[in-house]
Amino acid sequence: MSHHFTRALGAVVSTFVLAQCGSPQVSAQTQNNGPQTITGTDGMKLSAMPLETFGSAWAMTFLPDGRAVVTEKAGDIWLLSTEGKKLGKLSNVPTVDPRGQGGMGDFILHADFADNGTVFLSYVERDADDDSLSGAAVERATLTVTETGGALSDREVIWRQSTKVEGNGHYGHRLAISPDGHLFISSGERQKFNPAQNMAMNLGKIIRINQDGSVPEDNPFFGNGAATDQVWTLGHRNPLGIAFDSEGRLWE
Repeated sequence: MSHHFTRALGAVVSTFVLAQCGSPQVSAQTQNNGPQTITGTDGMKLSAMPLETFGSAWAMTFLPDGRAVVTEKAGDIWLLSTEGKKLGKLSNVPTVDPRGQGGMGDFILHADFADNGTVFLSYVERDADDDSLSGAAVERATLTVTETGGALSDREVIWRQSTKVEGNGHYGHRLAISPDGHLFISSGERQKFNPAQNMAMNLGKIIRINQDGSVPEDNPFFGNGAATDQVWTLGHRNPLGIAFDSEGRLWE
């Protein structure tokens, strides 16, 4: 099972041990009450043992020691044991006001996490003067883990969606680090359509920045304004998955 498939599976339904593979189109959802057998629409069966349950789990990533981190949209970030059980929550995490599709988001590790403890996380923030306006933000932080959870420190916002708009959907804010070390961010068009083609806004785009939030000068539209400088590709609606394949190509 690939890392990205495991991460997506955990974020959608929970952490599972898969006994046998069946159709991905299932007709029932599992609950944390013992072994479950799910029958696909083609009659194939998938047997699974739920290990833990979450409220609107949004992202999952594995630490080098085999433990995992899971984010919940409402704002909690959990540390899981190697057996997939909750050990405790992380402290000093961003405060979120979950509405619609917005809340706590993605969580990924720096390539040298084992040495520097650096992580990147995304979430939705409200406008300080008008909480009907919102947008996604990305932070760089240091993660310290313990036996019963952990904490974030040295938190720094390195990117924000611009501009904040009304509504609570299509934030995107998935994160991926390229093989050459750039941070890619998926930015949804916030259900407004036109921003995806508006180069004065970073909505509806795939963003490419350096890990400190600065903009690489070899970006394709660099030199045409702050928002435009960040753009890698445009014309996206609500990109909820980005990943690099074994050849270093970005898929959205």
